[in-house]
Amino acid sequence: MYNPNVSLFALLLYVFYMVITALLFYHVANRFLKLSSKIEQFFTFFSIIFSNVFIFGIIEMGNSVFLVLILLLYALIFKESENKI
Repeated sequence: MYNPNVSLFALLLYVFYMVITALLFYHVANRFLKLSSKIEQFFTFFSIIFSNVFIFGIIEMGNSVFLVLILLLYALIFKESENKI
């Protein structure tokens, strides 16, 4: 598994980037779905994150797609909000 041609710092940056985007996705998914129970939030988030399409389509292949998904959900949240500035 270890490839000496890839630096450990690059792998650490990738893991840090994925943790930050996963936390952002957790926050936006909870705001978008408006679930009341913490158990519902937890299981909904992990069922989305560990789905086959999500793992092999977004996380492995296209990290920019993940960011676009997060920004699109934020845009929908702000569009539907009652506070129109």
